[in-house]
Amino acid sequence: MAQFEVLEPTIWSADTSIRAAFSLRNSHWNTERYIQGLNLSVSTNDDREVVLNNRHLFYDSLGLNDTMVARGRQVHGNTVHIETQGGSHGDGDGFVTNTPGVAVS
Repeated sequence: MAQFEVLEPTIWSADTSIRAAFSLRNSHWNTERYIQGLNLSVSTNDDREVVLNNRHLFYDSLGLNDTMVARGRQVHGNTVHIETQGGSHGDGDGFVTNTPGVAVS
C-alpha cells in the first residue's frame, strides 16, 4: 500500500468515529509526470487516468475506496452539498455528511 504525507487535525483526535486528513503535495510521487506529486484533480492538464489512479491509491492509504468519497468541482461559490453517499455531486465548495462510511472531499 502506498504511503502519503497528510495533515491530520488534532481537533477530532479524541473522537475515534471521525477522521480528517488533508493531502499534501507529496512531491516524491509521480516525479516524471506533467504535474509532479500527488495530483488528485481531473481539472488539470494531467492525464485523467493518472489522476484517477492517484485518487485510488490515496483513498486506499486512508482505508477508503472511490465509492465511499463524495466529491465535486470546486467553483469558489457558496454551495454546500449534504451527502449520504459517495460519488461525484457536481459544482460546489463544501461537502458534509453524517452518514457512517461516507467521506467528503
